[in-house]
Amino acid sequence: MTFVMTPDSEKRSILVVDDNPLNRELIAAAVASASCRCVEAENGKEALAKAKTEVFSLIFMDLLMPGMDGFETVRHIRAMGIETPIVALSALSMKQDQERALAMGCNAFVPKPIDLAQLRDIIEKYVKREQQGQPSKSTPALQSVSRPSFDFSPYRLLVVEEDRERSEEHVRTMAAFGFSVRQVANCNEALDLLHADPASLDIIVSNLYTTGIDALGMLAMVRRQYPRVLVFIFTEHYDPDMYQLAMQQGADGIFPAALLDGPAIGMIESALYRRQQPEMTTTSLSDQLRQAQAQLISYGCEPPCHACCLAIKSLHEAGGDIVRCRKFNNSGRCGFVLADIAGHDLASLYMSAVFLGILTSCWDACQKPANLLQVINGEFNKLGYPKSHVCVTAMLWDGMRRMLHIATAGNPGALLYERTTGGEFSCREIVGGGMCLGLLKTNDLIGSAMMVCPSESYLFLFSDGIEKETVQKAIAADPALLNKHRASGMCSPILLHARPGQQDDMALLSFYIPQPEPQQHPCYSFLTGYDGIDRACRWASEVLAAGKVPRGKDFDFILLALREALLNAVEHGNRRSSEAFVDIVIHSAPDLLVIEVSDEGAGFDLERCLAADSVDGQIGKRGVPAMRKIADVITVEGGTVSMTFSGQ
Repeated sequence: MTFVMTPDSEKRSILVVDDNPLNRELIAAAVASASCRCVEAENGKEALAKAKTEVFSLIFMDLLMPGMDGFETVRHIRAMGIETPIVALSALSMKQDQERALAMGCNAFVPKPIDLAQLRDIIEKYVKREQQGQPSKSTPALQSVSRPSFDFSPYRLLVVEEDRERSEEHVRTMAAFGFSVRQVANCNEALDLLHADPASLDIIVSNLYTTGIDALGMLAMVRRQYPRVLVFIFTEHYDPDMYQLAMQQGADGIFPAALLDGPAIGMIESALYRRQQPEMTTTSLSDQLRQAQAQLISYGCEPPCHACCLAIKSLHEAGGDIVRCRKFNNSGRCGFVLADIAGHDLASLYMSAVFLGILTSCWDACQKPANLLQVINGEFNKLGYPKSHVCVTAMLWDGMRRMLHIATAGNPGALLYERTTGGEFSCREIVGGGMCLGLLKTNDLIGSAMMVCPSESYLFLFSDGIEKETVQKAIAADPALLNKHRASGMCSPILLHARPGQQDDMALLSFYIPQPEPQQHPCYSFLTGYDGIDRACRWASEVLAAGKVPRGKDFDFILLALREALLNAVEHGNRRSSEAFVDIVIHSAPDLLVIEVSDEGAGFDLERCLAADSVDGQIGKRGVPAMRKIADVITVEGGTVSMTFSGQ
């Protein structure tokens, strides 16, 4: 293969493959900081074209892309004989996804959201290795999997595969790990072996589809007649439905065919170990599932605020209900997501983890509920699993303007309890609906609403496992629930009123909207725009002129630092969106001044920006180094930049 070197060939080149331009931008900044040249590709087809014509020191590969996904792209790159190190980047952070990526030929796996420090370490590791002349090629999957300490030699394993070339490859793989291996072409032959000598086999590893009886039919017979034999199934087209069906029939494992080159050994080892440990009972598995379910509910603030309460009542050992909240900045901007994954089994628990990975990677950048659900819908459609759908309610609370944004996809809407002039509460229903995410590629069926919320109101979001009458009945029975001036502690008592015999999991979120507090500190807000920056600076100069500048600090330099922070908020935080706000709060005490600038963006890595002072890139143009030179302390918390000026 002949490679055409570019004029920039004196710099190490790194290929970044991701369909999300924001992710490419972020990775490109890390590449630039390592003095490397970044080449971008937005899909697998484009990545292959670039890999054919240029030599790269490293490739960052997104796994979830439209058309040719990352797994297939990596397979093609390796088939071309290209040995460049490949690092997989994905919200699919489950163990089996990592194993599949490594089996396809990736050298490392980094879960999203992306950790810039980790990216820099990876770049340094591979580029430095190449500069020192050490081989950086990818090793075959079998060699990359360390031999387990588990002794497989006593176990007799049968490979069931009609394709002779693949069958021989699987036999070599299993024999290399110590198994005593035999092979047959189909499941009928496998059953004939067992009928002739039931003690001749310990493990069967079979292709799902063979002529005659398939692996699921064989599994049913083995479970009835030879329960001690372990059965593992592999398939070219893996999906959660097939996983669920096979596990229900008693399979010890099911995995994509690509994993059979090494990572599947871990699954077989685990099953053998459990067989040797009688204390690993169904009860312990149930406990593990409940612990995993508990991880799906989480507060965004530590300690949790009194304005929010989350609760899930799971009626099954495994399920997919999710309740999450998240703080975006210090000006009262926070988000809430309540989701219900289809099913109540291991597959739904797995898809819940995938959903959380996608949500975590995009929530900060897509705070508006309708936009957030559109992005998640796109990612779920990329998975290609026909029943991996999710019902979602997403909410954004803008405390500074007391605005509520809500969007629904297949979930009920919400109930808003508003205090009347007489001190009682009236209930208003916010209509929900829309189409579940993951079913259709269109985003037109996502419902959304926006409203200004009155003070001393209570908002309730709930999954379709709860009827709105349940919430109304609970509040009618105990009106004192709405007179606590907080939400914490109210969800669990409401769930006690659920109808006996309820067959679905229940997820509930309550949110209390208090009276607006008197402003203790000067504040100012404006819609994104450069004229807004000028007005904000004039307002700040009037505030600072009233004796709020600490001793030894220069009035003009403080205003300069503020202007840089506002430019950062307008250009990078809000990306010049004319519908996004910038909020300023000035805190002052004797010889102490703190200025907070909050935007609607995802925030940034402070140390990374400070280190990028000389880098010609978006992150290097934030003005953060100039702000840092003027302020004594600068901190970043979500979309809020705080600058502290102390007297001398």
